[in-house]
Amino acid sequence: CIEYDRFVYHFGTSSGEDTVVEVRGDEQRYVQAIEGAFGTAAAVEMQRFVQHMNKIFSGMEDVPTLALEISLRGLRRVATRFAPAMLKLLPYVPDVNAPLGAVLGKIGVFDERVRRVIDLECFLLSGMLAKSTLTAEVAFMVGERARSRIEYPLGGSEHIIKELVAAIERGSGEVRLGAHVDKIVLDAKGRAAGVELKRGATRLQSSTVISNATIWNTVDQLLAHEHGRESVAKLRRDASKMEPVDSFMHLHATISAAGLEADALDGHHALVLDCSKSIDEPGNTIMVSVPSVWDTGCAKTGTHVVHAYTLEPYEQWARFAALYGLERVSGTAQRSFADGSEAVPLGANERKQLRAEYEALKAERVQSLYSAMRRILPDFDARVQSALVGSPLTHARYTRRHRGSYGPGVIAPAQFPTPRTPIPGLYRVGDSVMPGIGVPAAAASAFLCANALLPESAIDA
Repeated sequence: CIEYDRFVYHFGTSSGEDTVVEVRGDEQRYVQAIEGAFGTAAAVEMQRFVQHMNKIFSGMEDVPTLALEISLRGLRRVATRFAPAMLKLLPYVPDVNAPLGAVLGKIGVFDERVRRVIDLECFLLSGMLAKSTLTAEVAFMVGERARSRIEYPLGGSEHIIKELVAAIERGSGEVRLGAHVDKIVLDAKGRAAGVELKRGATRLQSSTVISNATIWNTVDQLLAHEHGRESVAKLRRDASKMEPVDSFMHLHATISAAGLEADALDGHHALVLDCSKSIDEPGNTIMVSVPSVWDTGCAKTGTHVVHAYTLEPYEQWARFAALYGLERVSGTAQRSFADGSEAVPLGANERKQLRAEYEALKAERVQSLYSAMRRILPDFDARVQSALVGSPLTHARYTRRHRGSYGPGVIAPAQFPTPRTPIPGLYRVGDSVMPGIGVPAAAASAFLCANALLPESAIDA
């Protein structure tokens, strides 16, 4: 891994002028950056925010994630074995499960510029603003950032996956690639009994099944054939109560590095193009990653690779789903789905016209990403050697996620579901399970699930 300690925020205006804030793991330097950008009064409020988050985190960090479990047994374990941490956290219990927006007013953070920075932090974490984000999530992020190293893995996400596979295999587990699951199998009593794969109709038997698909994909695809069961209907009702966060527009580009100084690019940028608009308005907030700043092996010599993305609603893209067979539509049969509905075949001219309209919409909606890159590199367009544009349909296809969503928009103080489901033997993990959206939260859901399955003695070990 390569350690780094800078994430650049850009707060722009409609005229294209940016105020730049360098976010650091070192919280004092972070507060100093706020002072440099917005003045002393703003820095005082940011310091107040950081201190309050750290007080909450100091109680949370003394309880190891490995000990967490959403059950009476888990509550007893935490209360008895980690009593000092619970006492430390006790004064802040009302804040932990409250929306951060309410807590900011309580601790005296009112400066709109400071609130905009915090809104951006929340948005990057949960896909929502401070008014809807759980305080505990933000406290964990602020505390972890200050207390641990921030690293980029050489080889990118592929390297992380390889290490995870190696760990599973060291534990006598097996990872099957290209073995896509077609359905979750239930027995005559409605208990989970295994899964059936798409290729070869292979069935893997198990009395415990854990789904890391979203709640919508789990119930509408993996359990579609069991829609008549009351337990599945209950899970479907749970899913219907959760609204998906928007999907994404993506820009992947290779650019020339000719003439660029070594510090001309940072690895991570987040840009609010126009601060007069809401941060969560599609196309207004852009996330940019340039991993070749740290890992030269991911780009050809003399080039950088860039990934820029922004939230994008799925709705206006739904009519193009027929190009990829992603939606159920009525009409003449081309392909049958598990629930009996069928897809409509497209004629050659119809497909050609729909494809042209799709490409035109992609070209239109990707412009905010190009605008963001020009804020970082004014001559970005001239440097582009190759570019790939992804839409919400692309995101849905490659990640196999309902409407290409980032996850459920559960608004605090409402809670995400636990890993248990109404179906005996079926558990869920991922970002539509407590504690919620984001990689750290999704990873924590796996601990919660594992502890729900293990005897107390195994958790102790």
